[in-house]
Amino acid sequence: MSELEKLAHDLAPLVKTAGQTLCSLYQTDVTIITKPDGSPVTIADQASHDILEAGLKHLLPDVQVISEEGDIHKPHGDTFWLVDPLDGTKGFLRHTGEFCVNVALIHKNHPILGCIHTPLTGETCLGYGQSQGFWVDNVGQKHPLRQPGIPNEGYRALVGHYSRNSDDKQNLFLQQFPLASIRQMGSAIKFCALAKGEADIYLRLQESYEWDTAAGQAIVEACGGHVLNLDKTPLTYGKENLLNSSFVVICDDNFNWS
Repeated sequence: MSELEKLAHDLAPLVKTAGQTLCSLYQTDVTIITKPDGSPVTIADQASHDILEAGLKHLLPDVQVISEEGDIHKPHGDTFWLVDPLDGTKGFLRHTGEFCVNVALIHKNHPILGCIHTPLTGETCLGYGQSQGFWVDNVGQKHPLRQPGIPNEGYRALVGHYSRNSDDKQNLFLQQFPLASIRQMGSAIKFCALAKGEADIYLRLQESYEWDTAAGQAIVEACGGHVLNLDKTPLTYGKENLLNSSFVVICDDNFNWS
């Protein structure tokens, strides 16, 4: 077993534990705090963060943990963990079920290991080494990630629940592809939908943080997909402000857009 493969297997129960903690708070009235960027944060975000930070430091004591709910400005070097303890806080608060736990290992500005756990379904997706990965269902059964390619009927597209006057731009971009459907979905579980073969393209035209995409990028790349800026270059990590611009996730090597 390679070092990354072992790390992936050790990571899975840790994110599951964080997910179980989120589930225990899911139906409770948690206090909501509004952060300076307008996004909500709760005791659930912090509880998951505490579990993950301690567990990751145990797995790799010398590797820094950069978490949305921690100190995001501390020095991290070439190799570091990038964590979103509760991705989809709005979905968590609205009880839509569309929330997850994201953990990625970054090395030289690229995610080399990613894990996304969906607490309410009990599913976990893992990708590592840019070519290996699997997903685990709620009874612990492992399944292979999708094979590259698009269904004959066209692309099944995913977009977020946001609006911000982006619908026209979003539709104009997606019209460049042969579309079978467009569906809205919250949080990074969209990456899992692509990795499992339930969708083929995901477009986001708003800014996001690196912890929103790193784990998903590792998983999608493990099944032959791509996570790209609109200039068709891969997303990179460790940027000074930790912000991504617009991006496309696609499971097709014959992609093209203007």
